[in-house]
Amino acid sequence: MAEVGWKAGSEERAFVCRRVHLQGEASASGVRREANAVTDIPVDLVMLDGASSSLAERIGLEGWFCMRKVHARVEIDRVCIEYESWRYERMRKVTQRIRALDDITLSISPGEVVGVRGPNGSGKSSLLRAMCGVHTPVSGAVLVFGKPPDLFDPEFKRRIAYSSSRRTSLLPDLPLIDSFILRRELFAMPRAHWEGRMHSLVDRLSLGALMNRPPREFSQGQRARAELAIALLHGPSLILLDETTETLDLEYMPRFLALLDELSTDGATVCMISHRPDDLECAHRIVTIDGGRVVGDERVRGEATGT
Repeated sequence: MAEVGWKAGSEERAFVCRRVHLQGEASASGVRREANAVTDIPVDLVMLDGASSSLAERIGLEGWFCMRKVHARVEIDRVCIEYESWRYERMRKVTQRIRALDDITLSISPGEVVGVRGPNGSGKSSLLRAMCGVHTPVSGAVLVFGKPPDLFDPEFKRRIAYSSSRRTSLLPDLPLIDSFILRRELFAMPRAHWEGRMHSLVDRLSLGALMNRPPREFSQGQRARAELAIALLHGPSLILLDETTETLDLEYMPRFLALLDELSTDGATVCMISHRPDDLECAHRIVTIDGGRVVGDERVRGEATGT
């Protein structure tokens, strides 16, 4: 694809759709639904003919994308989450139910930055995945934006971002710019809004020199910066970071924490997991989880300024 620097050319939508080989049959309306193999979160893939015009302009989604910002309040009431585990004993398969979260109650206000810590296997990731609707509680209730999280609700998906160190949202063999373009199409972002946010994030996280390189060539720190930029690109109201910052180079940590603080001031709610205390410096609260239970909830900064 011919580009000037790393600015996307006019044929980028057709290029990305052709190169990523998205599977599934299109419906008569041109919209098809499939599971995103990268994040386990279903996404609506809108495939229309024509590459030069913005997808949002073509299907009238600009008003939907630019809807009034809704601040995220998370309410978790006595939630229990279980999953099935198995092992072999004497050549026989033995299954058992493992309780990842055990009667957890937690409330997160709009604009709050909450750090989550605890030993491995304590239930931290299960907590975040419950917030975004990947895990369904066997008892109790999770409310996000005032209702249970629904992965098949495009408005809900538009308002959240989930990034994990164990998964990637990047196209490994294509230039990084193509991952930004694909994200724009998945969220039907208006072109001007997409360009503004992309340039801002690329500048803040020093990604300019990487935009024409495939992520498979990145170091761990470079990949972490790219993952964070992709996660924040569409302007989510609820940001869930599952150890994504742990591979971030220490020299970039202050500017990323400053970025999270700005997003919090603007009303975004952030919940982040990390084993490094320095990663949680911007948190208003530190929640400690052990054995699937909340064993500590300490306020370390003033009240959130977002409303």
